Amino acid sequence: MAINAANSNTYRHKVTKNLTDLLYMERISDLRKIKHNLRSHIVQEIANYFFIENGRSFKNTIDLCLNKNSFQVSVILIREKNTNKLIGASIMNMFLIINLPNDSTSENTFIVIVAAGAVNENYRNSKISRYAFGTFEKYLLLDYPNHNSIYFNVFSNPFSFSLLSNSARFSFPGTLGTQNSILEAFMTKALIYYSNTLTKVSNDNPFLYKGHRILPFDKQYLIENYIFLPKSIQYYIDVTGLKHGYGLIGLHPILMHEKNTLRIDPGDNFPNRLVFEGEIRNIESNSYSL
Repeated sequence: MAINAANSNTYRHKVTKNLTDLLYMERISDLRKIKHNLRSHIVQEIANYFFIENGRSFKNTIDLCLNKNSFQVSVILIREKNTNKLIGASIMNMFLIINLPNDSTSENTFIVIVAAGAVNENYRNSKISRYAFGTFEKYLLLDYPNHNSIYFNVFSNPFSFSLLSNSARFSFPGTLGTQNSILEAFMTKALIYYSNTLTKVSNDNPFLYKGHRILPFDKQYLIENYIFLPKSIQYYIDVTGLKHGYGLIGLHPILMHEKNTLRIDPGDNFPNRLVFEGEIRNIESNSYSL
């Protein structure tokens, strides 16, 4: 997940008005299924936005938007009401992964979500990313209430890692520990589905990979303020050393059902999710069933 990194300057920005008065959301169930002209326009807009906000290449963004390995590519766009200006965007690639071989039961089947997003710096202190994730999760659970669902993400900066780790009851690495052969095997399988461009740094740490996209963040700020930072950010710093191109991979369950083969406690892993209560415009795409 490549959420634009915050830094010491970013924290100074304040949005004083109620977000529901300032902003509206657009939700697309599957970007690939909407009309061609509209899809092309939205993909181009997201690609331009990601390039400006975090330097993601046009090709990389287009690949995310039109990923053929995903069974669904869900999109959340956040705009200012007065200008329709895009101030936040999230792309959620959704994969269906069977954990253990020769077992197609629901307990062994997992919807795996890989997220990418960016938020305009003027809104980064307004929990926009949490609203985008929480709103996506709301509809995911409405559409697929009987399926196990879990985030797998490639974290290229400490703030994106902290965003999910601090919101979730369970995380790996984190509250589910740092050594678990079942979760490590599943994480490796998810990485193969998503990308083969990363290189494992050491067999001693299953989360540390190099080859990550370089995202801007204030390294000096992190070093100087280390003792004041959340434990999740400290962990990211400790493991990666903030080395160029180094990052983490990890798992954050969304909903787990009884007897799931990852052996994660059942239930909703984000009990305090933030769901946007303002205007949400649905851009229709085909409905799905699994």
